[in-house]
Amino acid sequence: MLVTLLLIVAVAVGLYVAYLTIHAFLPSWGTVLTNAAMGLGMLADFINALPWGSVLDSKETGVVLFAGAALANIAMRLSGNKAKVGGTGV
Repeated sequence: MLVTLLLIVAVAVGLYVAYLTIHAFLPSWGTVLTNAAMGLGMLADFINALPWGSVLDSKETGVVLFAGAALANIAMRLSGNKAKVGGTGV
């Protein structure tokens, strides 16, 4: 249980840091590209390409990725004004 919670927090923090990095270079694409990366992460988990697949069962990995993505998206939405996708970011 503790390992699962720590992994959820790690995924959420990792995605938020990825969002901040992408947002710094492409202000209007931060959320979209971060969620696209998360989708690729879920696909990699589905085909058992992620390292924790050997430690956690499939239900736990699904919870880790989904809850981590949800927490990261909440943080992204709360972190200020958003520009339309493809806009100037101002």
